[in-house]
Amino acid sequence: MFNFILLLLLLQILTIVKSQLLTPSPSVRTLHSSIYVGKKLYIFGGFRDNPLTDTIESTYNQSPNDRFFYLDVSRPFDTSTLPWTAIPDNEKTLFLNLFSSVLSGGVAASYGGEKNDTIYFINNENTTSPSVLTFNTSDNSWLKYSSISVERPIGRNQMRPITDYNGKIYLLAGFPFTTIQNVTRNQGGMFIFDTIELSCVLKDAIDGMLRVEYSATLLPNGTIVYMGGKDPGGKSVADGFRIVYLYNTIDNTWKPQPTFGDSIPNGDNGISSVLGLDGFRIIVFGGHNIDNKMLYVLDTTTFNWYEPNVSGKGPTLKRCDHTANVIGRYMVIAFGSDPNIKFDYKQNGENDVLLLDIGNSSNYNWVDHFDPNAVIPPQSPPQSSPTQYNNKNDTGIIVGVVVGVLALSIPSNSENVMAIPSDLELSSGRSLTIIGRDLPEKESWMKSDLTPSVRTLHSSILVNKKLYIFGGFRDNPLTDTIENNSWHSYSQQNISGERPISRNQMRPITVYNGKIYLLAGFPFTTLKISIPNGDNGISSVLGLDGFRMIVFGGDNTDNKMLYVLNTTNFNWYEPKNSGTKPIMKRSGYTANVIGKYMVIAFGKMVKVMYFYLILPILFDPDDVIPPSPPQPSSPPQPSSTQPSSTQYNNINNTRIIVGVVFALSIPENVMSDLELSSTSGSSY
Repeated sequence: MFNFILLLLLLQILTIVKSQLLTPSPSVRTLHSSIYVGKKLYIFGGFRDNPLTDTIESTYNQSPNDRFFYLDVSRPFDTSTLPWTAIPDNEKTLFLNLFSSVLSGGVAASYGGEKNDTIYFINNENTTSPSVLTFNTSDNSWLKYSSISVERPIGRNQMRPITDYNGKIYLLAGFPFTTIQNVTRNQGGMFIFDTIELSCVLKDAIDGMLRVEYSATLLPNGTIVYMGGKDPGGKSVADGFRIVYLYNTIDNTWKPQPTFGDSIPNGDNGISSVLGLDGFRIIVFGGHNIDNKMLYVLDTTTFNWYEPNVSGKGPTLKRCDHTANVIGRYMVIAFGSDPNIKFDYKQNGENDVLLLDIGNSSNYNWVDHFDPNAVIPPQSPPQSSPTQYNNKNDTGIIVGVVVGVLALSIPSNSENVMAIPSDLELSSGRSLTIIGRDLPEKESWMKSDLTPSVRTLHSSILVNKKLYIFGGFRDNPLTDTIENNSWHSYSQQNISGERPISRNQMRPITVYNGKIYLLAGFPFTTLKISIPNGDNGISSVLGLDGFRMIVFGGDNTDNKMLYVLNTTNFNWYEPKNSGTKPIMKRSGYTANVIGKYMVIAFGKMVKVMYFYLILPILFDPDDVIPPSPPQPSSPPQPSSTQPSSTQYNNINNTRIIVGVVFALSIPENVMSDLELSSTSGSSY
């Protein structure tokens, strides 16, 4: 009896699973969206007919399960038997008439929300439908938003949306459009849609970004790399890979970045790109241009292009307007067509999904089996080695100022060795440039023909296959006479924030984002200490820029009158302030920001136990508040608004009025300059 019941349960489970799988398999498509959420690769939209008409598209919408479905990547599968799965109640809940039609430009889709489990579909500007529709992948529920605060976002199927680490979707509109406020923007722009706050802002794009069918890749440091694409007239951008564009999501800045190497792709569009598992290689696949190869890689540490080593049986026909996602150790490529919107890959025996195993960055592998539990091997850190990219030029250039540095070149059999020219000299304000020259030796100390002396407690730094040695000593005891240091003077560069401290007994570490970590495991004194001593009876207000805290007064007479804490880097400093200051510190008072003033009321003089009354002051409620600088992004990052050593010495013509109530003018664009001015006041 038990076995019979168990058999019935198994049959029910098999029936449920079978009913969820799409039968027949989904149709081919191009210019669709794919969004990876929770071990499911969701596919939405696309088209397969050329030319496409309203009538043809209306037939698409009669099959909701063919318009929105997912690939189950929670279990192993072969590309010949793909586990395409229907979304429960899709035919009842998917209102395709609310989405912008493919013929009008389609939609853009990406994930977001507080748990990153919601898919956001952004309609284009050519529709009266809701601006945004959302699909919650946890409970398969839909919501629509007819209005988004500040700016209505625009999405098209030729845009490549990027979701950052804070739930913001970046949509580069590389085409002219008209905003909901009826403003025409001929140079396009960047929509930044906050999926948590449900608000959107529109920023300017850099010149040269009028393009569609580009690729976009988010780096770990918050930079989006844009490349390739075609202009609104349909022509591939000629230098779309020779110059890539970097967009910093932290401070909303653009930078054109030239690229290098012997394998720079020709202009192309309809490509895809993903970030490799090592976090710095961008893998580019497919496209319209048949003169280009199938795969390219851009190393973002050097911006050098190369053709990767690839094994396995890969596709024989290029695909364009497909999608690509990294799932586990695989680059998963879905659907796509040839430039003429034909799907000959099916007749060629290829499947709708391609799998590229990118677990080994030195050799990618085309496979036909997906294993969700495949181990991702440790990834190699960024290297600047030219031999990694098969470049023909093995010589190099080192530019910098070098004092007492020895470098031992350790080449491979094919590498040329560079020697320092004998006529180089060091002098004040000059840089040393080392130019590569061919030498027959396999090893050479690169400082004339001297053999270095023995040493201990020195530094060694590996850069570009050269091990630089600096300093150290060999005598015990060591004296000033023995060391006899001789120093040149160099033009000084200021370090913002705190002055670093290093000793030869410390072991610095440089991480991949260019930061050096120095553990000072000993007592030391900083260059300048501006952290207030313990105190009470103080007040603090938030500056008009939204990230500096101004602290005033207190009982501790050893502290200064004013301090400022920059909450983007939690650095204390003493602000420059002018005007007639209070004669004595106060505690137990109150402080508020009113207009452009910090208004301080009542309180007691330190050590004096009586209070003051409010006297009339020259307070102007109509004083103009200067324009606010950009707020620091989350997480806070030091930027141009960060206090610098020169910033503290600025003089500003703001004013403050002192009586028993004083008003401290706090202009937000120069928060380090606080000026006090007074009217006559008396106490009793």
